[in-house]
Amino acid sequence: MFPIPLEIICYHCQQSAEKYLKGYIALNEGSIVKTYDLTMLNKICIQYDCEFRKIEEDCIEN
Repeated sequence: MFPIPLEIICYHCQQSAEKYLKGYIALNEGSIVKTYDLTMLNKICIQYDCEFRKIEEDCIEN
């Protein structure tokens, strides 16, 4: 059995979330910020739809 590549799995999960948030900003014709910070991107998404508050804590790096 091979070890689980947790580091690369986490990286791809973060990348997926980042692209989703940036895509939502673009969909709303917002300016895309050059950042990897999910918290910052989520705050921008909240300006378009307050439902993004539900994932605010999930965007915080631990």
